[in-house]
Amino acid sequence: MAKGYKGESCSSALRSVIKPDEIVSSSELFKRVHKLGAWSDDTIWQHLIAHVVNLPPARYHYTGFEPFLFLHIDGRYELYDPELHPQIRTEQGSFAFPKKKEKDRKQKELSLKFPRRKRGAGKEEAG
Repeated sequence: MAKGYKGESCSSALRSVIKPDEIVSSSELFKRVHKLGAWSDDTIWQHLIAHVVNLPPARYHYTGFEPFLFLHIDGRYELYDPELHPQIRTEQGSFAFPKKKEKDRKQKELSLKFPRRKRGAGKEEAG
């Protein structure tokens, strides 16, 4: 995994560039993080996604990451504060995050099987 200029991870660089009570745009976060290391934009985007507390798909996909960012509706970020922001739930209603094996099995059950078409089938021959 790529390290910053002082050996920090992209996650720790991301956390260090936001001050408490500061709301920052993604473009500003990119500028700040790039000053700390040579991470690609894709890596920074993935870390932004992985650390957002109010993005349920990220909580399922990036299970090894500690969420610490709150994503505002206008696309800006700030450090998550449980006293200031809504409580984050890992389930919504009766839906609970499925385990990955269960997801894979269900995906196979949902897949549709179509007969293979022969090449040229259904085309009229040119006369």
